[in-house]
Amino acid sequence: KEYTVPFEIVRNVTQLREPLAEADANRRASYILYQGAVNEGRGLYELILAMKDLPDYRLKICGLGDIHEELVKLVNEESLTNRVEFLGYVEPEKLRQVTSKAAIGITLFADGGLSHKYSLANRFFDYMHAGMPQLAMNYPEYRNFNESFEVAHLIPDINPKTIASGLRAVLENEKRYMHMAEQASKARFSHNFKEDADKLCALYHAL
Repeated sequence: KEYTVPFEIVRNVTQLREPLAEADANRRASYILYQGAVNEGRGLYELILAMKDLPDYRLKICGLGDIHEELVKLVNEESLTNRVEFLGYVEPEKLRQVTSKAAIGITLFADGGLSHKYSLANRFFDYMHAGMPQLAMNYPEYRNFNESFEVAHLIPDINPKTIASGLRAVLENEKRYMHMAEQASKARFSHNFKEDADKLCALYHAL
């Protein structure tokens, strides 16, 4: 509206492949997973603090970024070294294996501007293609997606208490967990990179 120019949206959606693991009730006992840039505004400080209220769970963080060292220090200060693991950069195929075994994925953003508010992170689709539920923000795109396929438990803010409560709402409710896992497995067939790749190719051809 502001610049009065045409545009298209091409999403960074995961390619459709056979899943490495089937979601089941036992998977809920596995680890919580964050994959992506370890940067400010991703809710990582708050996620680590939330682990204090989740003594029965472990967290794995895959990725590096500008707050990595600060987070390592925070984990040490909060005596969480036995339950929070930093894996650093992980090769794509190895990451796919790590993702396939996780209990739940994390897609959080601070309320720090329109870029976050209207985001639709690629890890959102990676978790979905792995057939697992996730914790995400109650922002427009995640909310719209959830109306078609309920793959995420949406939270209004990244307060540690809110994060802990949201994780419990999924991990400690087997019926809800299995419903969201089934929704994720279904959604991957209609939300994968083929559709967006076709759109991207059409844009290139038009040039």
